[in-house]
Amino acid sequence: MSGMINTLEQLWQAAIGYQKEKVFDSTAMYEINQRMSARLGYDDMANVFSGVYADTYWVDTYMDPSILAKHMVQGIGIDLSLATQYANAAMSLWRGMLTRKNFGDQGQIPCNGTTTNCPDIVCNQDTPLPSTDQLIKNWNTEFWKIPQDSKNYVYTRCQNLNFLGDITPTVEMFYSDAGFNSPPESWIQLYTANDPANPQGQINLIGGKPGPMAEGVRGASEAFMFEPKSTRHFCLIATVSSEFFKKNDPLKHHSNWNSATWLTHNGAAAWHNVDPQRNTDMVLKFYNQDATPEHFAFKAYCRNVPDGTVVSLGSKDKNGVSFQSGPVKISRPFQTVGAQAMIPPHFKGDLNVRIEGPKDKLLPPQASVEVQMLWILPSGHKSYHPAANMLKVVSASNVGQNIEVPMGSFTFVGAAKP
Repeated sequence: MSGMINTLEQLWQAAIGYQKEKVFDSTAMYEINQRMSARLGYDDMANVFSGVYADTYWVDTYMDPSILAKHMVQGIGIDLSLATQYANAAMSLWRGMLTRKNFGDQGQIPCNGTTTNCPDIVCNQDTPLPSTDQLIKNWNTEFWKIPQDSKNYVYTRCQNLNFLGDITPTVEMFYSDAGFNSPPESWIQLYTANDPANPQGQINLIGGKPGPMAEGVRGASEAFMFEPKSTRHFCLIATVSSEFFKKNDPLKHHSNWNSATWLTHNGAAAWHNVDPQRNTDMVLKFYNQDATPEHFAFKAYCRNVPDGTVVSLGSKDKNGVSFQSGPVKISRPFQTVGAQAMIPPHFKGDLNVRIEGPKDKLLPPQASVEVQMLWILPSGHKSYHPAANMLKVVSASNVGQNIEVPMGSFTFVGAAKP
């Protein structure tokens, strides 16, 4: 490979070329640096390599900027402090295939806002879409029909975000019981509708054919079959992989910390935990994946819920885990109902959620109740300082305040006529 690198696009193409030739990233940095115009900076190099060599920097559930910084020192000889600055900035924005966690998701790392309201996971019940073009053309429209207890055709949308090169992605989909912090071994793999033995779905472009996706191009997967055999609430999960990010495998890592960071730090992962309220009483599964007792809080954020609605959270397990919020009557446009408990090691429990509207009515269209699980970390916990850095609450950690780490949420939305 030779010739001057004068533009950002040429920098991307040079790095992609080295990656395809399986050249180590530090070697590629050295060679590119010899050819790179002075108008391009090392911050540009960090941005490019964070996307092109994603597998090199991915550690368990996140991109590790310290690896990129170290390799920049090795490859081009800049100071570690400067390399760290560039690497941290580069990895604060996802570069690759993005599946949105919520409608406001623009690839920030860690993700802003709720991580389990994915609009890019689609359910069309028992009818396959005649074309996935409508999913792409109506990008900011949610396509979600309540899953049936028989077959459902489900899809995943994704887009090439901030990666100035072609990507050819594939997607896998899973489902689990509705709830929080579910370990990957509890997930159930879905298979494509065209091949019941194939877990890898292709991503189709406009026109219904797969192909390389340039920066800004959007696509939607072929159909997967989802057959839950029950009408209870479920979670749907999607992971998108590519030739630049093959390590997007959530099934290898089982811990509270990994669950807390995998979605917030992974632009190519998505989770759909939103469903209309169907009954007054619902059950959500919750887990403590760790080998130690851990302190968790459960909170119900009630928005535009009718005055007089009674909301409660609680659990009563035969093994002695018991906590209750007690019934709380809603009287404000936004109100929180909460309960907390110490949960035993490797525990699976049921959170009983009750939303009892006036005259037993379900939530109206403008109302929602988001039920969230939070991991409460006291000063001295092994995850305390990493959590403070991740959540950007270092000032709170300096005075020893407890830190609340989001572990997922499930949102019940209104569907009944007001």
